[in-house]
Amino acid sequence: MFKVHVLFSFSFLLNNTKGRHFNYTTALLKQKNGFTIYSYIGIIYEHKHLSERNYTMKRIATGLLTLGVLLAGCSGNGAATANDTAKGKSEETERHIHEPTKQDVQFGETFTYITTESARHEVLDQLKMKVENMRIESNLGDRAELNEEFDYLLLDVSMENIGQSESDDYTFSYRKFTLYNKNGMEIPTYTSTSSLPEFMEGEFKGAKLRPNGKNEGTIVVPFAKDEGENISEIILDTSANADNSSQFIFKLSK
Repeated sequence: MFKVHVLFSFSFLLNNTKGRHFNYTTALLKQKNGFTIYSYIGIIYEHKHLSERNYTMKRIATGLLTLGVLLAGCSGNGAATANDTAKGKSEETERHIHEPTKQDVQFGETFTYITTESARHEVLDQLKMKVENMRIESNLGDRAELNEEFDYLLLDVSMENIGQSESDDYTFSYRKFTLYNKNGMEIPTYTSTSSLPEFMEGEFKGAKLRPNGKNEGTIVVPFAKDEGENISEIILDTSANADNSSQFIFKLSK
């Protein structure tokens, strides 16, 4: 949009044999983006004593001035709209919006693990990840009370930060895995807020990663004892909030 200001309008008569009559109008058009356009229209009227011709010329002058204003307005409004559209696309790109998805993956397959901010789905961390070498073990470590209640799902995990900023150390952990049996029933896993002990050498430890930084190790997921044979599906979530979480689904053939 823009505002139109008429700076000045004046007429004068030259006393010569032809009696020419001059009428000048200059308008300043100011667009909202700060640019200014000057529109100048000058009309020469001859034979001012011919009132009918003067009337016709005045109508032509008025029409030309109006047309000039309208054309300038359309041009300015189009430029502003284009600028607003470009700005909107730029902001969208900077925010990096990612909607939650569900994806079937195979062990040993590389996939992109993305965490997002809950309300607006803005990307926080981006990791290139691979999960492989699934196995189940019992009596792992030296905690007798845990060994009596749980068996252990072991998964070798490797990851690389492919984002533009440092990733958080809590982006990925054993708590992001959920186990299901063939009937779709969740198999209980360790849910205590108490930290687990280190079970084995080479166990995965969460750490902040700079861009292109890498981490790897073996994830240990304690689950209800003697339920190992019933595991038919393993789901890796990117968030504890179901509405904001992408899921990577590993299906076991039974």
